[in-house]
Amino acid sequence: WRPTRHLTVQPSLSYSAMDYRDSYLEQHPGTDKKIFSGYILHTRTTYQFNREWSLRLVVQYNDFSEQFNFEPLLTWQPSPFTIFYVGANTQVQNYTTDNYPYLGNSQWKESQRQFFAKLQYLLRV
Repeated sequence: WRPTRHLTVQPSLSYSAMDYRDSYLEQHPGTDKKIFSGYILHTRTTYQFNREWSLRLVVQYNDFSEQFNFEPLLTWQPSPFTIFYVGANTQVQNYTTDNYPYLGNSQWKESQRQFFAKLQYLLRV
């Protein structure tokens, strides 16, 4: 989806589920049919300021682990052989009282954060 000439939004949704076979359920009465089910929602948004500068933001929600991931990336590419990246990766986790009873109530908290930078330059010999 391109709302403007410079902005691109690319959403995606992946769903997965698995059930026990009927023969297993006959042998194990009272077992829930569903083994697991969930989805991953992923959105990549890119803004191209000009030929050299761009900004990308990837946001992902994982229903299986109840996590959000945020990945911003700033790119500067003055020539085809020179590029500089600055970015981060942040993970936010839902801590529920089912898994952490001492919390008192469910909380969304940052569980990881990383920053990085990369410079690439071609040297001709």
